[in-house]
Amino acid sequence: MLKLFGFKATIKKELYPNRTTHLQAFTETGSPLCTITVNLADYGYIPPENHAYIKIGQENTGILEPLVEQNIISAPLSTVNYGYMNSCTAVLCKILI
Repeated sequence: MLKLFGFKATIKKELYPNRTTHLQAFTETGSPLCTITVNLADYGYIPPENHAYIKIGQENTGILEPLVEQNIISAPLSTVNYGYMNSCTAVLCKILI
C-alpha cells in the first residue's frame, strides 16, 4: 500500500484501448482516488511498452514525487505539452510495477 495525497492507496494497472498502460489509484475502501496516466495517442504520443505518460499539474499536482519515491514509476524520462494551446503537461516514465 502506498501513500498518495494523504491517503493509503493501491494502484490498478490496466491497458487503454490502444494497448498503452493505464494506472489508477484507489483508496483503502476501493473508491477511485485519481487516474495517474493520460492517454495521449490522439496527440501522436505513444509510449514504449512498460512506459506511460503521467499527467502533472492541475488535479495531479504533487503526484509524481510519491510515485517515484515508492518505486511505482521511474523518474521522468521526457516531458510533453498537449491540449488546448499546449496548456497541459505530462512526463514519460517507466512503469516499475
